[in-house]
Amino acid sequence: MNFLSIFTGIGMFDYGLELAGMTCSGQIEIDDFKTLVLQKHWPKVERFRDVYQFKGTEVGPVRVVCAGYPCQGESYSGERRGTEDDRWLWPEVLRIIKVKKPTWFIGENVVGHESMGLRIVISDLEAAGYSVRSFIIPSAACGLPTVERHVWVVAATDEERLQGYFENAIPWVCQPAGEFQRGSKEQFERWSLPGSRVCGVGEGGANWMDRLKAIGDSIPPQIPEIIGCAIIGIEKLMEEK
Repeated sequence: MNFLSIFTGIGMFDYGLELAGMTCSGQIEIDDFKTLVLQKHWPKVERFRDVYQFKGTEVGPVRVVCAGYPCQGESYSGERRGTEDDRWLWPEVLRIIKVKKPTWFIGENVVGHESMGLRIVISDLEAAGYSVRSFIIPSAACGLPTVERHVWVVAATDEERLQGYFENAIPWVCQPAGEFQRGSKEQFERWSLPGSRVCGVGEGGANWMDRLKAIGDSIPPQIPEIIGCAIIGIEKLMEEK
């Protein structure tokens, strides 16, 4: 399964989905430094700099669109201007989704998105013909030593896919928050996490990822990896029917 990555950052979303077995067909990222990181790790993937200029026809059909759309307008650390913020770029994501018509959409934002903007995102996706679920997953869910939480949005073209996603693929999403606090030694060793939070330990980037300058707006790649594996499993089940 191939995917288009919007607001790619340094590629943590892409890294996780590729670990799940998906293939990146294109990346959209305007920041110069982050683009250099992407060029280093995804030299063969076509990149586009300005989301406003991206029409959608520049890449072929994709089964998945993913986007960690800008969070500054919803973050508790900012002024929380929401849709009034110049950085509210969800409409551009929606425009691209309508053009590409993927089977799945995966979105991510800060926890403040739950009380500001999330209803608009869900409503827009439903109006575009998608069934939608949103939920909060703390980074500790995959064994990372942090209390950070992220809002995740998963949308599919039909309810059957999404229902299977929640009931069968990753049931731990529905567990009480306290269940996420059990750290996994195996996960710590797998990602070789350093001891300093300043170095971006909470985001779970592997040692070779560029962290210090761009990790602040990244995500733990383990979570999109799990979501990606679930989506691939559901698609296999749908093909067997």
